[in-house]
Amino acid sequence: MGSSGATLSVLLGQADRSFMRVDGPSSQKRALSVAGGDFDEDGLRDIVNASTGNFVAVHPGNGDGTFRPFTFVPVAWTPMSVLVADLNRDGHDDIAAGTRSSDVIGDESSTISALLGHGDGTFEPFTRYLIEPPFHLPVDLVGGDFDGDGDIDLVVVSAIETIPAQVFRSRGDGTFERGRPLAPVTSRDAGGAPAVGDLDSDGLDDLALCTSGRIAIFRGNRPNLLVSSDSLELVNMQLIECKSADMDGDGDLDLAAVDANGYARVIRNDGDGKFAIPGPRKILTGISPRGLVAARLDADMIPDLAFTESDALVVLRGVGDGTFREPQHLEFTPAVSTLAATHLDGDDIDDLVVALRYPSQVAVFHGSPDGTLVPGQVLAAGGPPMQSPWRP
Repeated sequence: MGSSGATLSVLLGQADRSFMRVDGPSSQKRALSVAGGDFDEDGLRDIVNASTGNFVAVHPGNGDGTFRPFTFVPVAWTPMSVLVADLNRDGHDDIAAGTRSSDVIGDESSTISALLGHGDGTFEPFTRYLIEPPFHLPVDLVGGDFDGDGDIDLVVVSAIETIPAQVFRSRGDGTFERGRPLAPVTSRDAGGAPAVGDLDSDGLDDLALCTSGRIAIFRGNRPNLLVSSDSLELVNMQLIECKSADMDGDGDLDLAAVDANGYARVIRNDGDGKFAIPGPRKILTGISPRGLVAARLDADMIPDLAFTESDALVVLRGVGDGTFREPQHLEFTPAVSTLAATHLDGDDIDDLVVALRYPSQVAVFHGSPDGTLVPGQVLAAGGPPMQSPWRP
């Protein structure tokens, strides 16, 4: 397999369980983070991936799980995380990217690049927002309406556990106020985004951050945006990923989490945003999970979990009472980086987009009514033709 670059190629599943290869154009870059949106407003889902260099790559969708040649959209140097949202409430999908500031040796500063979409697949030149130092390696970027004004605010999280996350309040026009650290503890070991959702049913989005040994909860607040609230101590639980979803069907958002030892847990919401320490029920999934998402991957519409290991994609199908069926593993030849859930083919079942690191590829998996993940297009970003990363 080539290792000098990355390409975007596609594997279309056939009835006989073989695959037809479709190759995409070369970008000679490495995919680091992925997200879905409809940037040209044709009703078909597109993909954007962060990559090495000073750009993100936007792949227009065909509506059948395949994608047209991508376009480069400049951002600040080395985007590490991407977020898709309507940042200025004009009805168009926009992109925000957590990036390094430059390629200058010794410059460890970081920024957020905001790209406002026109709705035709093009974007305004990026606006750069400095993440107040000391801060570097912006591996996670999430959005939520934390003050109830209808605008999407941003939270950026570092890969370094001792560096506080920062929140940026939206001004409503696609610009943001200066970032503010969320002290005192707001990060965790490198990997996976924090959880955003209305955890206490007050109409404001809240933020949950998994750390080594506890979960820090920050409540949405109209004047103050986010305020520190609860800290759930978790003895001997080194959580590194968490997402919000109603895992037990009671109407309240719970927290689903995975830890450094490969255990998946559901931390139940008691109805007012208070969370109980998880009991002994857990599922050993693998080693060093990353990129946790909560999605509906089958026809029962019960939230499922998916995340990556170093060389595999793991799926835990929810039962509806906070427990899961046995884990499903899809092994990959190259190392897996992270993933995103989005609708790519027009049905009501979520699909998964997986970012692979070495060599750089973006692999698409389609959700199906029975929970089987159907391999789709593999978008590789440059270099010679490569073998399929999926091992049946």
